[in-house]
This record gives sequence, C-alpha cells and structure tokens, in this order.
Amino acid sequence: MPALIDENQSFQDVNGKPIVNGFVYVGLQDADTKANLISIFSDRELSVALANPQRTDSFGKSVNKIWVPGRHSLLVEDENNAQKLSDPDSGEEPSIGITSLTNEQIISNAITANAVPAITAYVDKQEFALTLPSSLTGASTLDIDGVGVVVIKNQDIDIQAGQFLVGKLMVVAFNAIGPVFEVINNSFNGVLHSPLDTNGFPVNTSRSTVASAATTADIWANTIGNEIDFTGAATVTTFPNAPRAGASRILHCAGAVVFTNNTTLFVQGAANFTASAGDVVHVHAITISTFRITILKEDGTAIIQNKIGLGTIQTASGTSVDFTSIPAGTKKVIIMFDGISLNSSNNILVQIGDSGGIKTTGYISTGTRPIISGPTAGGSNTAGFIVQAQETADALHGHMMLTLMDEATNLWISSHSMTGKIGIATLGGGGSRNLSTALTQIRVISSSGNTFDAGRLNIQFSQ
Repeated sequence: MPALIDENQSFQDVNGKPIVNGFVYVGLQDADTKANLISIFSDRELSVALANPQRTDSFGKSVNKIWVPGRHSLLVEDENNAQKLSDPDSGEEPSIGITSLTNEQIISNAITANAVPAITAYVDKQEFALTLPSSLTGASTLDIDGVGVVVIKNQDIDIQAGQFLVGKLMVVAFNAIGPVFEVINNSFNGVLHSPLDTNGFPVNTSRSTVASAATTADIWANTIGNEIDFTGAATVTTFPNAPRAGASRILHCAGAVVFTNNTTLFVQGAANFTASAGDVVHVHAITISTFRITILKEDGTAIIQNKIGLGTIQTASGTSVDFTSIPAGTKKVIIMFDGISLNSSNNILVQIGDSGGIKTTGYISTGTRPIISGPTAGGSNTAGFIVQAQETADALHGHMMLTLMDEATNLWISSHSMTGKIGIATLGGGGSRNLSTALTQIRVISSSGNTFDAGRLNIQFSQ
C-alpha cells in the first residue's frame, strides 16, 4: 500500500534539534537516494505529484504530506545540504488490490483505458482489471490514463489470436522489470503455454466440420475443434497458416479428398494420396506453413504409394532398349527378359545411368554360360553388366536384379539368372557399379553393336 511521510513528523538531528529549512529526498529502496529519486505525491491515490525533494519548515516538519508508492529510501539534509538523516529501507509494501479500468478502447490491439481512481504513474505489482470491448488478435499493449504504452504478456509470451475474446475479463499486474503488464487471470480462450497436467482425468477434444478446399480449408480456426469432419472431394495442396509449429488436427474424410505431395504438404509415402470415406488423416504443422500428412486407412491397409511399379513392355529391336524416368527413391530394379535374342553371336550388356547419362565404363562384371554335357563359357566386361549369350540361337528368358547397396555412394549390385538354349544352357553372373547420383535410367545393348531380332523387355522397380 502507499506509504505516508506525515507532515506532522518532525525530522531532527542527532542532538534532537529540528532540521529547519532542510531537504527531504525520497528514492528507490536500498539505493543511493539522491541518484535514484522517485515520484512522490500529495494524495493517497498517487494522483497529485510533488517536487522531490520537499522542504522542512521551522519545526523540521515536511511542508506537505508525502505519499510514496511502497517501500523507499529516505534522506534528509539541512539547509546547507549536510546529511542529517538516512534510511535506505522505509515505508510499506504496495497494495495488491485490483484497480478497475473504464472507458476501454482497442485499436489494432492497442488498449487504452482510465483507472478509477486515476493514476499518474505505474506502481510495481499494481493490478488492474478491464473488460475487453473487442477480441485481441495478436501482440497487445495497454496505456492507462496516458501514463505510457506497456506490452502485455501472457506467461512471458505475446498475446496470441483467439486467447482473449470480446467481453472477457482481463486482469493484469504491472511488473517494473521490463516494464510489462502480466496477465494474472486465466479467463482466456484455452491456449496454454505450459504443460497440461490433468491429474489423471481425460481430456475430451471437440469435433467440428470443415469443407475441403485447395488452399483455404481453415482447419486451424479458433472456433473449431481438434477433430474435424473433412467434407467434399477437393484437391488439397496446402492449408492456411497454423497458429504455431507443432499444432495438429485430425481429419475424418467424408469423400475422395486428394492430398497433393509437395514442398509444403509432405504426404506419407512421398506421393499424392486420394482418401476414401472413413479414412483418417493427421495433419501436423512442421512450421506454421509446412505440414506433414499421416494416414490411417479405414480398411486397415498400409499406405504404400508408388512403392512397387512396373515399366512399359518394350519389343526388343535396334541396337539398344532404354528404360528412363525411374522414380526417385528406387532401391531395386528387376529387368525381365522374354525370348531376347540378337542377330549375331554376341553377349548382352545392361548399363545403368543417372542424371549425367548412361555409364559405359567402370563396371565390375562377370557372366557364365554353363552348357549341359558341354563346355562352360564365361567372361567379364567393364562396359556393362554382362550376360553371356554368345549364340545366335540363344533366346534369353529370366531376370537381372539390380539392388542399391549403399545410398551414400549410389553403389548398385547386379545378379542374373536366365536360360539360353532351352534345356541346354543356364546363364548367371553378377557385378557392381557406383553412380554419381540416384539411378534414373537403364539401357540393354549388345556388347558389339549387334541388333535385337526377337523378344520383349520390361522392368519392375521398388523402393
């Protein structure tokens, strides 16, 4: 509460004589008084300021009653400015009563109001209560009786949109360190800034309805719940900004909503997802403008988007057959041979490539062609993964498998098993080759430029 230096109090020196025509200085508690003077007042309401220092009369009494906002230091000098009395810790703690505010106005989150009774200075720990004439939508300030604009904090954080709505009571306390007004009541709209302890009781979330839309489906609006009936069948490419990173919503899809995988919407499986009625989609804000989508299918099936794919069957002709546009993230490719033959006795090579093109050197590769009741042919090649075909009559049926061993170095390992002349020859072999970047293309050629004259090729790729 305000402290009183009574005008009937006589200041006296060590000999008991009144300090006549002296000076009464009032300063900060436990500080150099004259170097840290504070505001003093003639009334209890601290509304009528006095000069600091005050003078003493012929009886050593202050010429005015002095009111001080709480504890303070006191220094009294005689008329020649010689120190006669010093008290570094005087007065009483300020009042913790709440002062009501009226005439509240809010313009762009800047609040102005009048105190009852009026004030001319902010006092540390003084509390004020106001009723909001409109909702606060972001960082806010308060100016009481024109004393000064001070930022309002809620648990050391700026006011957030949706926390304090029109008609709500807000109680703040002035903190001279800052300075700042601190919200001390919890009459806000449910936005927490500290851990939530429910003492073992459940937290029941609410559920609302939002229509799907390409970019404007506001699942973060303050008027809806954490669980949302997501209606319609729009193609969603992003959401409006979340209130903060870490926010999340659960969407119960009512129809074929398409979630588009892109740089702001990271869809599980790294590919677009088309929902079915009953599917549940969890949206997590990585930042306020980027979101991770995880999916729970109603029928319980796993979410595997484009994990296994099949290329386009190609009839073997000319000197080479190419497979391009192998998806990013591919870790295994199976090359399928169906009756492949050349127009001359020669071997077949499988070459791999990245964004820099097909690689024609640097392979470690060996192939064999054991023949039943006959000699075994074999050889190596550095221009590709070799398949020992050799005879014009060979028609190759089987697989070559390419697997990614080391993603950091793009090291690919090959192995193959095929039949040549039916019932006569079985082909096998293996090898390895590094790429500079991810695998993007595969080529099948002869080792000496011969042409294909029969058969079909295709690839299967998986991640």
